[in-house]
Amino acid sequence: MLLALLMGLPARAAVDCAACHGQAGLPALPSKARHPATASLEDNGVALMDRGQLGNYGSNFGDMADFHVWSTQALHWPAEASDVVQYGFGLGLFVAARGQVVESTVNSTGGLRDWSPREGSLGSLFSGDLRAGDDTPFVAHSHLPDTWPGPEWPGPWAEAYIVPGLGNPDVPVVSTPGQFTSDADSWSIFDDRDNPRGSLGLEVSQAGYSYGRPYASDHLVWRSWIHNRSAVDLDSVWVGYYVVFRPDFDNLDRIGLESTQDHGLPSGRRNDIVKVWDSNNRLDGVWADEDIPLGVPALVMLETPRNMGVSDFHWFPGQLKPDTESLLNAVVTSQPETLDAERRAIYFHGADPRMDDTDTTRQRELFGDGERLNFVIASGPFTLAAGDSVVSTCAAVLGETGALAWQPDFDDLAHNIADLWNSYVNFRFGGPGPPPAPELSAAPLHAGARLWWNPLPSENAADFQGYRLFRSADRGRSWGNRITDDQGRPVGWVPVAQWDRADGILGSDPLGWLNLGDDSGLVHTFEDTDLVPGLEYWYSLCAYTSGQAPANGEDGLPSQQNSLGSPLDGNGVSVTPGARAADRVPLTDTRQQPLPENDALCDGLVLVQVMDEDSLRDTEWSLVFHESADGDSVLRFSLLDLETGDSLFATQRLAADGATILPVRAGFRLSLTDAPAGVRSLGWNPDSPTTFDWWMEWRSGLVNEYGEHVVGADDWRVRITEPGETIALPSHALFFGYRDPDPLLSQVPIRVERRPVDSDQWQDVSAFAGSEDLQLVFGGLPQLSPLGWDLLPGGAAGSRVRVNYETYADALYLTDNPDPDTGSQILIKTNNFDWILDAAGDTLRGVAPRVGDVFTVFTTKPFRTGLEYRFRTAAPGLASAASALPAVRAVPDPYLAGSLLDTETGVHRLYFAPMPGRATLRIYTVAGDLVRVLEHDDPSSDRLDWDLRNASGQHVAFGLYLFQLDDHRGHEQAGRFLVIR
Repeated sequence: MLLALLMGLPARAAVDCAACHGQAGLPALPSKARHPATASLEDNGVALMDRGQLGNYGSNFGDMADFHVWSTQALHWPAEASDVVQYGFGLGLFVAARGQVVESTVNSTGGLRDWSPREGSLGSLFSGDLRAGDDTPFVAHSHLPDTWPGPEWPGPWAEAYIVPGLGNPDVPVVSTPGQFTSDADSWSIFDDRDNPRGSLGLEVSQAGYSYGRPYASDHLVWRSWIHNRSAVDLDSVWVGYYVVFRPDFDNLDRIGLESTQDHGLPSGRRNDIVKVWDSNNRLDGVWADEDIPLGVPALVMLETPRNMGVSDFHWFPGQLKPDTESLLNAVVTSQPETLDAERRAIYFHGADPRMDDTDTTRQRELFGDGERLNFVIASGPFTLAAGDSVVSTCAAVLGETGALAWQPDFDDLAHNIADLWNSYVNFRFGGPGPPPAPELSAAPLHAGARLWWNPLPSENAADFQGYRLFRSADRGRSWGNRITDDQGRPVGWVPVAQWDRADGILGSDPLGWLNLGDDSGLVHTFEDTDLVPGLEYWYSLCAYTSGQAPANGEDGLPSQQNSLGSPLDGNGVSVTPGARAADRVPLTDTRQQPLPENDALCDGLVLVQVMDEDSLRDTEWSLVFHESADGDSVLRFSLLDLETGDSLFATQRLAADGATILPVRAGFRLSLTDAPAGVRSLGWNPDSPTTFDWWMEWRSGLVNEYGEHVVGADDWRVRITEPGETIALPSHALFFGYRDPDPLLSQVPIRVERRPVDSDQWQDVSAFAGSEDLQLVFGGLPQLSPLGWDLLPGGAAGSRVRVNYETYADALYLTDNPDPDTGSQILIKTNNFDWILDAAGDTLRGVAPRVGDVFTVFTTKPFRTGLEYRFRTAAPGLASAASALPAVRAVPDPYLAGSLLDTETGVHRLYFAPMPGRATLRIYTVAGDLVRVLEHDDPSSDRLDWDLRNASGQHVAFGLYLFQLDDHRGHEQAGRFLVIR
């Protein structure tokens, strides 16, 4: 039920429709002779555009932003505004040709439209698997793969200019497969086959672009490809938009026509911006109680058919919309001569019959302080040949108008239009974006929430920097405290928590207003606490980039982060804190714990943590390391359910560095951190008298020094033998990278032994031992020991240098076979000095080891083939039937309308707690009449919600109510509560 609620559209906004549709004393016009579209309703789809501050629900039948269609977000701005704040009451594409205008917006309130979704859209263009609250499917969205009709994205990929950054939108473009244009692309196709006046053979493919990135969060873009699918050329065609913007509902609006070139943008275009603003610049009527800035909406034309620009623009009072076919055609194609004088005065203003004047003095003469105003904007005429197509692209932009009454400020709008233009001109509607969004999951706690996510795909991005976690207690309307720029404009929210790479990139973004982190290091789980049980919380986890500071004359790039989403999105979840069922047996421990190896030694670390106890199984698990089937020598691991034989993870690779963090499956997460090959410890037996210095680590600034060399995980030891028990030890001369293949053999009283990693037996491998001795090509320097190796102080393995003696060290090369490219091996650097100066400057005499002394090297034990870990998980259960249940009560009691639990308009709720895992609860009036029977069958929750409706779906009256609880295990309870409306 919760998921269905999350996928539903927001509740219908409480908009005062009468304020827009009242009489104004102007002459009425006859209605357009139209009929509802006959297309199958199953092909209707919702286009969700809610990534940024500007939110909108569009359609796949030509009406792009219209509150009258879905009664929900229609150019809703800013994001934290209530549902009454909507700026879009009509924004629809039209095509005029052959005396008719194909559109779906003029009479959208009556469901009359000429455009219809392409037949068979359900299944071919979108899946229908995600649906709105009224069961209307969502069209295909790039960020919601469940909406796709199959595994492939059905829409177009992003485009890029062949030569980027030229500031010229006419530069050729190329498609970039696999990349989307915005943070949420939507895709639909509609046609005019059900046009009641006869189809013209038109088909429109339409993409919608919504942005969460700060520089684009205040605009939406629609790109339409208009095709002539008929066999006949269409002459004298116009393409344009019918627009109804409403900045608050006081009907005191003004309209203005502007040009991007007049905004200082290098467009060379005129009359391509139309804005509508509230003349008194105040939040009036139902908007008066809003704690938000008032905005000015604008339509910006970005692409026109054949690059012909805007040719026609007309505005008129909203209550006098041109709703006959002949009148609408006369207006959009600029034919004032076909109208009488009265109607010409309504729809045509100024000397140019094709381009209306928006002089505010004339508007004041006509309407005083203002009027609700609609407009049409179009490009034409042109010929659309059979099989040909044209492109039209528009954008809706919002900006703040300041706080001074009757003095609207348009600077913010101009700033946002400039950002839009830059995105179009330089990045083809796109621009720098955030890393791929993480997948967020959650489980409720009693008064908190446990959240988890995976490193991939976010951390694979080249400029990934960290994560910000946001929390909302009002279903995504706000996300905590606001962050503003130096002009007071909102640019973000303060996160609940933030984690970033420990890489020295920290502090404030030099090109933005957000914090880049404090080198905290990355985590992949988080427990939020001190939440109110019973309240719904939304979380959104956003990956962000490091950005790029300005340098070398370049502008740099501010940090970008993922959009704040909803539980529909992969990086969003909904959590309602609360306890488990009252008779649920709690788990003893859900903390992260290390797993012990199964009869083997390993320095790698395997951690298991219960994340979602409701998903745990009663089973034993086996984590096994093995080689890959194709023999590529890369170590793999698999996790098996030993009771079913199924693989939870199969042939997985370890991460190249750091921890391998697996996705949460079966209620738990595994984290694997391998131990690098190396030395765990080394040294002589404690009672050895020797002072010889043998080492393996790297020591800086030395001629013949190199890093620690360990191959494999075997342990090694060098044992001193009787003088007559020697081995022939080959000594190879090293000449700065060259190794003399002809060694000098030295008889040395040692034995070399190796203990394989999975054995407790030492093996003699003396036959494969050797030594390496630095020699200089220009010969006999006094610092060098003679070629060879022995155990004499100051001998062949000694040093003639008393300080920094490591500079000219020899090395023992130990291996388990004669092939240097296989098997186990180590290098022990040695200096068997006669005397040296120690760190304190004191003389240290060389003392040789005695017979029986042993130098041992214990290596670390990484993960390896054959290693196994076993552990068990147990599914939570219920207590025995004999266990008594705590007293159940209603929360809140008394219930008052508008309680904290009423998070949606018109939805009322209380709950009963603490409930057993399975029970029936009956609600009665004090007269004993049965009101409602509620069933609870959920061991994961001790709450049973009630929407304060009776069995007939009607809201209950105020008063006292009784309830009876039966847990079906021999326990019953009774109680009472009060409802106050």
